[in-house]
Amino acid sequence: MAVAALLALCHDILITVGVYAASGFEVTPATIIGVLTILGYSLYDTVVVFDKVRENTDGFETQTRSTYGELANLAVNQSLIRSINTSVVGVLPVASLLVVGAFILGAGTLRDIALTLFIGMIAGTVSSLFLATPLLVDLRSREPAVKEQAARVARARGERLAAAGDDPEALAATRRHARSRPRHPRTPSRKLRPAQEEEEAVMTISPALPKELTQLVLDNLREIPDFPEPGVLFRDITPLLSNGEAFANLIDGLAAHYRGHIDAVAGLESRGFILAAPLAVHLGIGMVIVRKAGKLPGPVLGIDYELEYGTARMELRPETVEEGSRVLVIDDVLATGGTAAASIDLLEQAGAKVESICMLLELAGLGGREKLSGRDIDSVVIFESA
Repeated sequence: MAVAALLALCHDILITVGVYAASGFEVTPATIIGVLTILGYSLYDTVVVFDKVRENTDGFETQTRSTYGELANLAVNQSLIRSINTSVVGVLPVASLLVVGAFILGAGTLRDIALTLFIGMIAGTVSSLFLATPLLVDLRSREPAVKEQAARVARARGERLAAAGDDPEALAATRRHARSRPRHPRTPSRKLRPAQEEEEAVMTISPALPKELTQLVLDNLREIPDFPEPGVLFRDITPLLSNGEAFANLIDGLAAHYRGHIDAVAGLESRGFILAAPLAVHLGIGMVIVRKAGKLPGPVLGIDYELEYGTARMELRPETVEEGSRVLVIDDVLATGGTAAASIDLLEQAGAKVESICMLLELAGLGGREKLSGRDIDSVVIFESA
């Protein structure tokens, strides 16, 4: 860190001296005072940014979520507004001194010191954010421990992406449409104020389901930015599942809504199983599992469908579907609708009548509802595009 800070300091001195020389002003004792002052200012601003870098990267070797460079970049983003505000507050009075000294009073001392401070403070802010930290990352990235951690992060991301393959088109769509400004994870059981709802996601309530279920899910939902990779906003339902009372209330509400209208529940791999099983038990009806290719022993009935890059396949055991039975299709997220559409076609090929589709979360604007046009879709929470 010291080397990067000193290099950034040299940059500030060169910029200040170069601009001062280009202005043609005489070097005076006031000029020297100004140069010495900006040395302290530049180092202070760099230390503030580096302190955030140190905080973010503390113990980074033990995790496989982000590399050292990514954590340092996050520190720069977190320090950006503070540094700009500090610079504006400092530069404005210095600019006033420069105008007064150079154009009104003609005071050489004020002019000399103000010009030096004006240029140096601006250069110091720029270097602390956009030069010192990249230099630090470049230097640290040469260390074996940092290289090894970056390699582990790359391997872990590959494994997480492979594990997320149960709904690849949803992951691809979330990557394309992730929020441009990340948000910190939301604490479970925290009620959202109307202003927060409007600011965060413009969340709407499905007219077919009780609004109490929507609020129940929102109160137990966590949002994790940059998971399982940068640019993806992951909505975590584990707080809902771990809250026994809330999870039971959700299943009770869904059971009350669908009671008497369905003969079976079809859960889509894999998080759809979590919702389908307790709902089927509550209603006293059977559960049909629809899985990715190769997960079920034969004989199976299967259907291929298109992804953004390539194809995927859904399969089921046809003997688990009763001819003419009214089936509810349930899953955790509706994004592009590819998996759901393929599963519905598969169920109907097996002889079922798909009565309705229930999604815990829906990402509107990704085409899922349009792909399932003409179907009865109940989404507990709908996230509109920001």
